Amino acid sequence: MTSERFQKIRPLAKGGFGQVWLGLDRRDADRRVVIKRLHDGVDTEILVREYDLLRKLKHPHIARVIDFQTGEQSEPNLVEDFVDGPDLAAACESLNTVEIGRLLAQVLRALDYVHARGVIHGDIKPSNVLVQRTHGMLNTRLIDFGLAKRSDEPSLSISGTPAYMAPEVIDGKGASKKSDLYAFGVMAYRLFSGKLPFSRMPLKDLCKAHQKVIAQVPSEMNEALPASLDAVIMRLLEKNPEDRYNSAGEALSELGEALDIRWDQETAETLKAYLATGRLVGRERELASARQMWHRLRNDMIGQVSHLHDDQDYAGDSTISLGEERRHLLWWWGSQGSGRSRILQTIADDARIDGGQVVQVSGSGDGALGAIKGWLLGLGVDIEPITLAVDPLQAVDRAVELLLQAQKDTPVLLTLDDIECVDELTLEVLRVLCDRLSEFYIDGADREPPRLGIIVASTGVDDERFQDYPELHSSQQLSPLTNTQLSEWFCELLPQQAAIPDEFSKGVLRLSHGLPGHVVALLGALVEQERISIQQGGLVIESDALSAALPASLAEALAARVSRLNANELDVLQTLRVLECPVPVRVLALLVDQDDTALGESLRVLLGRVLIGADDQDETHYRAEGAGTAIGED
Repeated sequence: MTSERFQKIRPLAKGGFGQVWLGLDRRDADRRVVIKRLHDGVDTEILVREYDLLRKLKHPHIARVIDFQTGEQSEPNLVEDFVDGPDLAAACESLNTVEIGRLLAQVLRALDYVHARGVIHGDIKPSNVLVQRTHGMLNTRLIDFGLAKRSDEPSLSISGTPAYMAPEVIDGKGASKKSDLYAFGVMAYRLFSGKLPFSRMPLKDLCKAHQKVIAQVPSEMNEALPASLDAVIMRLLEKNPEDRYNSAGEALSELGEALDIRWDQETAETLKAYLATGRLVGRERELASARQMWHRLRNDMIGQVSHLHDDQDYAGDSTISLGEERRHLLWWWGSQGSGRSRILQTIADDARIDGGQVVQVSGSGDGALGAIKGWLLGLGVDIEPITLAVDPLQAVDRAVELLLQAQKDTPVLLTLDDIECVDELTLEVLRVLCDRLSEFYIDGADREPPRLGIIVASTGVDDERFQDYPELHSSQQLSPLTNTQLSEWFCELLPQQAAIPDEFSKGVLRLSHGLPGHVVALLGALVEQERISIQQGGLVIESDALSAALPASLAEALAARVSRLNANELDVLQTLRVLECPVPVRVLALLVDQDDTALGESLRVLLGRVLIGADDQDETHYRAEGAGTAIGED
C-alpha cells in the first residue's frame, strides 16, 4: 500500500487544495519521490483525475507518475518522480537566447505529445516546468497536471494562472490545445524578454489586456532578440485561437527557424515515447470482460463507473451485459509480447482510481505460495497463520480463508502475471478458492459472495483443474493483431501526418507475428536507427527500413518461444517450416508420427505461442509462422 511503500521526509509546498512532500520509495533503493496529499475535506476526485490522465503519459520531458492509492489502508496520495532542479524561469536566468530556445523546444515536444494523447495541460507556466541536469545536459520536465483535462471534455469553470490565461479561457470557452499554446507564448515572452506581456495591474485589467491589448514585441525589451523570434512569439499570443499555430509541433519548427537552429522535430527518445502509450487495439474483448467483473464487484449499474467507460483504451465496445453474475477469475494467455502485462496494468490502474484495493504480483520467485503471500501482504494481512501451518494442505486452507476475509468494505482486485512460474500450492489455492466461492451461489445460500476479483496471465492456456468452474472462471487467448488492427494502432503509436504505407504495415505484421510487444520493439529499433523520423512536421519511413537487423529483444523473444518447446512440439514446428505450405492435419499426423492426443497438445501449444497458424477449410490446415534473424527475411 502507498502508506507502507512511501515515506514522507519533509514538506516542499502547500497550496489551497493540498500539500506536496518530498518522500522516499522504499521499494526502489529509497529513491526520492514527490507525494501529493489533499487537505482534509477536499474532494479526492482532484487527485483521481490527475492520476487518470498522467498514467497514460510516459515521456522524457514529463514527470512520471509512480503510484496512486485510495484504498481503506491508506490516505489518498499521488506519487510522482522527484525532479531535482529549479523551475524554468530560474534555470534560464544565466542562459543565452539559443540555450533558452533549446529548453523551450523540449517543452514543445512534451506539449505536442500531451495533445496527441488527447490531454490539455491547462496551466503552462515556468513554475510548472522543472529543469534537471542529467549527464551534463539540461532537461525539462513538465509537472502539475492538476488542472488538466481531456481534449473532448467540456470545461466547467475558468481555470489557470491569470498571467498566462488565453483570451478564450477568460471568456469562459474552456481550455484547449490553442490555449496551451497561448500560455506557452506568454512563458516564452517572459523568458526571452525578461518581462511578462501584461503585469503589475489589477486582475480585472489583466484579463482585459489578454482579451484586447496587443503586447509590445519582445525585442523592444531585449534588443538582442531577432525579429524572426518576435514573429513566432506574437503569433502564439494571437487573440483569436485560429490565428495561432495549429500544433506545438508547428510552433517547434518555426522556433527553430527563428533561432537559426536545425533541431530534430522529435528526438529518438521523444519519438519512442509515442510507442509506449498508444491506445490498446485488439484487446476490447478482454478489457470488456475485466470491466464487467469489476462492475459487478462494485455493485454498480452499467455506465456509473466513468473511469472504466470514458477512456480511449476502451474504444469500440461501450456497452456490456452483466449476465455473467458469478465470475471471479479471468485467465488471459498469450505469447511473450502479446500485451499481457500492459492490459493487466491498465485494468489495475482503472480499479485503483475507482476506489478499489489493488495488489499486483508476479509469479516468478519468492518460493512456495509466494504470489499468495504477496497478495495478502499487499492487502495488509498478517501471513503468520500460513507460515505456521503444519503441512501444505493446512497452508492452502489458511491462505484461502485469509483471502476470503481480506475483502471488507472495498472491492479487491488481485492480478498475477507469469502464473506459469508459480508453485503447485499457489494453483491449488486458486482452485480451492474457486470451490469456496461456488458455495456462495448454491440455491438458498444466505451470504453475499466476497467482492474479490482475480486476473492472472500466462504464456499458455489455463490449468485444466479450473475447467470445473465455468461460471466462476473465464479463459481468453490474447490473439495476434490483424493487419487492419495494426494499421489502426499505428495511428496511435506514431505522430504521423500521412497514412502508413501498406507494404510497411504488412512487413511489420509478418515479422512481429502481430504481437504488440514485438511491434513496439521493432518500431523502437527503427527509430533508434533513424529509419523512422519526423521531418518538416511529417512522418518519414525509409524505403528499406525493414532490411535492418532484428533488435536483440525481439530476436531473443522469438528464440525464447522456440527454446521452451518439448520434443513433440519442436518436431511439428520443424516439419511445417520445412514444407513451407499449409498442411492438412491428417497429413501432419502421419509426418510427425504422433497420436491424436499428443499432436493435439503440440498444436495447442504452438498456436498459443503464435509459432504456427491455422486455416479453416474443409479440413484444418496448419502452417509455420516463421521469421528469420533479419527483418527482411521470411
